[in-house]
Amino acid sequence: MKALTVLLMTVVAFGAQLAVADDILVRNAQVHTMGRDGTLDGADILISGNEVKRIGRNLSAPRGAKVIDAAGRPVTPALFAGISEIGLVEVSGVEQTVDDAFKATETPSMRPEFDVTPAFNPNSTVLPVTRIEGFGFTLLGASEGGSIISGQGRVAALDGGYDSLFGDRVLFVTVGRGASELSGGSRAAQWMLLN
Repeated sequence: MKALTVLLMTVVAFGAQLAVADDILVRNAQVHTMGRDGTLDGADILISGNEVKRIGRNLSAPRGAKVIDAAGRPVTPALFAGISEIGLVEVSGVEQTVDDAFKATETPSMRPEFDVTPAFNPNSTVLPVTRIEGFGFTLLGASEGGSIISGQGRVAALDGGYDSLFGDRVLFVTVGRGASELSGGSRAAQWMLLN
């Protein structure tokens, strides 16, 4: 994941997509390590086999490595895109491309077993745009589908791979005043339904 994060950061820093090479050396970057090393000015990052091998100054480029001059630009860890429908919704106005909610026809429509992750499309056109903005992962969220229990989601890396999902599934539950219309107009009924 660390290597993927740095590779995504490199794409962001240069505003272009890179072909994955065996070895990549990013030179002269302002590396924000988010760790005890803090910010390193004029640092190099060596990525080999999709893994960060070294971060330091004046690193040697392996034979055949793709060398990129960062010209002092910042490289940071990928950002978390929050709870989203990235890869679940291609065009929100086209119903056939929206896979983030279960719209039940029966009552009650609570389906906690509904899981959005099988519909995740790692080839969605939304992913590269999101990566360019610096986001490297998101929590795929189940949207309200007429129930206080929306369904399950999971964290996804925005790397374009079919094995991008990781971590445990989470259940999305909406309670409070804003969800009263989903529980017969009563917040108290939400707790009854949950029980």
